[in-house]
Amino acid sequence: MENQEIMKYDRIMLDESIFCFALERDQTYGNGSLKILERIEKGEIEQAYLSALSYAKIIGHYDNEEVARKILMLLSHFPNLTIVPFDFKAAEQTANVQRKYQLTFDQAVFVATAIMNNAQLIVTETKSIQIEVPGIEWFDVEYLKKFGG
Repeated sequence: MENQEIMKYDRIMLDESIFCFALERDQTYGNGSLKILERIEKGEIEQAYLSALSYAKIIGHYDNEEVARKILMLLSHFPNLTIVPFDFKAAEQTANVQRKYQLTFDQAVFVATAIMNNAQLIVTETKSIQIEVPGIEWFDVEYLKKFGG
């Protein structure tokens, strides 16, 4: 996979690991995660989505309240990133996705959020949920290693 491959997607769905890898400068996946986030920030990728559940996981990941508050500010003002709320519509879509694909609740929220926002690509750490969803492609952590290289 070449580094420009992600550029063919206008709308992408990110899981929380992409932000954590970037924030923690993970040796294996941090560089690729940072590059994706930079492209989103510059508008080279039109729109990125993060579920409210993933958002909560990111800020809950850090024990230090000060760090969590800074991350909260960063994410809530990040250009071209929409944090998608979990409302009644999302709950219905999540239930449908969970039934159809036999996913855990967290996985179903993630996939449902991508579907509701017409994401063309999902970038995730988790290989186990790479299911066939019409119109959506998947990049996993192996892509992050190659993209960051």
